Amino acid sequence: MKYAPTFIKYRILLACLGGYLVANLCAIALSKILPISMDESVALAMACSFLFYTAAIIWVFSTSTLKSASLGLLIAALISLVIVVGSQFLESAA
Repeated sequence: MKYAPTFIKYRILLACLGGYLVANLCAIALSKILPISMDESVALAMACSFLFYTAAIIWVFSTSTLKSASLGLLIAALISLVIVVGSQFLESAA
């Protein structure tokens, strides 16, 4: 399958920026929900963020359409954002 240069540029941009956003949101969400001390959960979440970023990049380049790649990253970001906001809400209510 032959790709247009613009198509590849959009995928690279989506992988870099979208992957960074998803990796950081997933790391924040993971640090909030881990049942260990805050120091250890942040360290573990930051280590896992490299895995999340790698998975996001692989996802962007393995999907058949740019729309499905964008939608996958958007869903992952929204789920992580809901976890982060929900944990902040529960912490402030307690």
